[in-house]
Amino acid sequence: MEIRIKKVRQFSIVMITLVYTNWCLDINKPDPIFDAFAIAGTTVKLPCSPAQQAQLKPQLILWYKEPHKTPFLSLNIDSLKNGATEELNKPRFMIDSSNTFPGDLYVFNASENDSGIYRCRLDYAKDPTIHIRHNMTVIDPPRQPILSFESQIHTAKSIFIEENGSLTMTCEASGGPSAVQVIWLKNGEVLDSVMEVDNFNVRVNTLHIGYLSRDYDGLVLECRVVMLHDIIVGRRRIQLNLYLSPLEIEVEANVTSFQANKGYNISCTVKGSYPAPNISWWTGADQVLETFYQVLDSTKLSVSTIVLYPTPYDNGKMLTCRAINPNVPVAVIEDSLKLHVTYKPITILTLGQSFDISNIKEGDDIFLDCFVRANPPFHRLQWSLNGSTLNHSVQHGVIMSNQSLVLRNLTKLYTGSYVCSALNNEGEGVSNEFEIRVQYIPLCSVTNTVTVTVAGGDLVNLTCTAEAFPDQLSFNWSLSPLGQDSRSGRTSIPGATVVVDGRTSILTYRPIDVLSDYGIVFCLASNKMGNMKRPCAFNVTKEGIPNSPSGCLLLNPANKILKVICSDKNLPPNTTFYLELYEIETMKLIYNKTNTVPHFIVPGITPETKVSAGMLD
Repeated sequence: MEIRIKKVRQFSIVMITLVYTNWCLDINKPDPIFDAFAIAGTTVKLPCSPAQQAQLKPQLILWYKEPHKTPFLSLNIDSLKNGATEELNKPRFMIDSSNTFPGDLYVFNASENDSGIYRCRLDYAKDPTIHIRHNMTVIDPPRQPILSFESQIHTAKSIFIEENGSLTMTCEASGGPSAVQVIWLKNGEVLDSVMEVDNFNVRVNTLHIGYLSRDYDGLVLECRVVMLHDIIVGRRRIQLNLYLSPLEIEVEANVTSFQANKGYNISCTVKGSYPAPNISWWTGADQVLETFYQVLDSTKLSVSTIVLYPTPYDNGKMLTCRAINPNVPVAVIEDSLKLHVTYKPITILTLGQSFDISNIKEGDDIFLDCFVRANPPFHRLQWSLNGSTLNHSVQHGVIMSNQSLVLRNLTKLYTGSYVCSALNNEGEGVSNEFEIRVQYIPLCSVTNTVTVTVAGGDLVNLTCTAEAFPDQLSFNWSLSPLGQDSRSGRTSIPGATVVVDGRTSILTYRPIDVLSDYGIVFCLASNKMGNMKRPCAFNVTKEGIPNSPSGCLLLNPANKILKVICSDKNLPPNTTFYLELYEIETMKLIYNKTNTVPHFIVPGITPETKVSAGMLD
């Protein structure tokens, strides 16, 4: 047992280790003797105050160590009361005179040489003398125990082990008497008392715990070295700290629906992990890198927070919070939240797969597809060309079906930039601009015949401009002279020079002869799509010659009859009028006639025939 005492004169508080067997004094039996066991190096107290004589005060107390007959310490109570100095102390020995019942012997820093029988003699004034004998055995203890873990000496006060794992730890003590035991305790209860002793008097107790549940976390194990009568002569304590896998995880958000590109605080709480887990966030297979992490170690609680800016492409994805304790890598837990992201429509405009954007020609049929991604679904889809809204019109070849735009029998009017747009409750989404260039044969930029009056012998410059795509053009100039029968066709223009600049061609020549150099000059432009169906026409007249009729109309009411009616306003009287009629496809002269009035009736012309008329006065 361990006993603590207060100050004993000049000595500080000391630790007393002493074990008695049968400590019960019977004054009716002579020379009682008590076995006492003490540990070397400690302070020993040998009592000398029988309870049966507590009401009596001895006059003289003497201490002997047998077989010596002379006391080595004495205490005269009467002299002590009168302030006399008694022989109370010797090196490492002292009689306690401070208690109500003085006489106890203290042995400081006891050693094996102090072992033996000690006798206390109490002399009373009237009562018989009492002798109390102590057979004190001072034992040299074994060395302090050594702990080993995984074949390595472990000196720290704690150890870290994976949860659900196992523990094997040895405690060994060497030296001391043969009765020494090495035992393991948990919460003061014996856990393992089986030990082995080798030839070198080393005692080893191997503790094995096959399954370390979470309940073992923080548990203090004690290896204790004890001797006879449970004297503790050495101990080592070690605390078990478990690497704990996370138990619970929860993702929390304040909303159930998210707007695209708006920030939202979302938290993930992980419970039960030690040390704090690694927490990561994922949207689908993509990791979210910017997070805020807070650890509350006292409760094994970890909180990770992100500010999420969801994109339209996150809609329907799982936002996942994943926790893993790096020391328990097999224990991974996660919680997920399905993202419902609302956003305005995302629209993409493309040409139908079967069409070649570089080879769209006049007369072709094509279609455009508008791919729309929207949440909530769109409720309006609109098409525009060059900024102007297109309307569904089968008559004009504009057909809108679901999310497609069909364009039939294309003309150059369909050339331009197309856009589709979709509208939902989040707003309007406008697609990319898609450019369509319709290839067509050249068209003269001027629809009417241009009259040019030239003084005799002057140069004339005729400018011919064509609209076309592609605009890599070639030009051909010809003249239908006044003095030549139109049925003989057109002629080249002698001495003429031609300059071509892109879509424009300029002809320069000097008309001299009225009959051969004046008349209708034609400019025919061509590209890879073909020739102009109606060439540009210039009526080159000599100054002083009447102007051409104006306000001409071509009428084809029925019965294969074409009427050509012009105005003779501002023309002199007695004017003769000439009519030439050409087929546009071949520019072949199919009719010519003269008349005194600008009115002609041409038979045999059907409504399907495409013609070009020229009239001179």
